[in-house]
Amino acid sequence: MRSSTRATRPAAASRWHSGFNADCAATEALFVRNFSGFDYVVAPSGSCVHHVRENFDAIEQTPEVKEVCARTFEIVEFLHDILPQRILKACSSMAHKECARFPS
Repeated sequence: MRSSTRATRPAAASRWHSGFNADCAATEALFVRNFSGFDYVVAPSGSCVHHVRENFDAIEQTPEVKEVCARTFEIVEFLHDILPQRILKACSSMAHKECARFPS
């Protein structure tokens, strides 16, 4: 999994909410360039994730744009829904009988 400590704020969201959707194209394109190639984009704010997933429409919807949007998660969603699956997948490939336990 490729990781980065780079932090960005999707400033496009504030401009989009102000009615300047066309002005968001450069910011959206930069976001896609910065995060394409990563397995996941994890953000602390649900509203920013919602904007990326639902409102990134100032730029052409290329396969790269769609992939980045689909791989963008809010941190709790990522910790609850994605990370346990990755851990279990990694554990299943190990020879150990038990690798991790998750409360039911």
